[in-house]
Amino acid sequence: MKAPVQGTKTNDVLIIDDESEVLEVLSECCKEMKIFRNILTAADGMEASKKLRNQNFALIILDIHLPKKTGMDVLFELSKSDLNKISNVILISGDLNRNAVSSAIELGAKNIVVKPLSPDEFIRKVTTVLGKVRPDLCQSMSA
Repeated sequence: MKAPVQGTKTNDVLIIDDESEVLEVLSECCKEMKIFRNILTAADGMEASKKLRNQNFALIILDIHLPKKTGMDVLFELSKSDLNKISNVILISGDLNRNAVSSAIELGAKNIVVKPLSPDEFIRKVTTVLGKVRPDLCQSMSA
């Protein structure tokens, strides 16, 4: 199997959260946007790490509190990755504390949101992030 090439444009999204209801709602929101080719999910940090090592994503939705490996551990791995970028990550958490936010920012995270968030809020955040990192996807949304 051929390794993915850095910089290869993809229209795929990875949603990482240990709550099945959150995965379902965010997946539905991404489907409604009609811009992602594939919507993949991971329910823990280990599963997320495997997917992130093997595939490039246009957008990564990452919960901070995950079993097996924390979202901060996954974020740290991303900071060392040639395949996926932290600028493509939206961190989500139900209880962000100052240390977690500071650590995430030190690693390069710029997009942090607190749960619960409405589907409209989520779509607005995704649109804002993609407008910066993948404006071509946002243009296809309005087409």
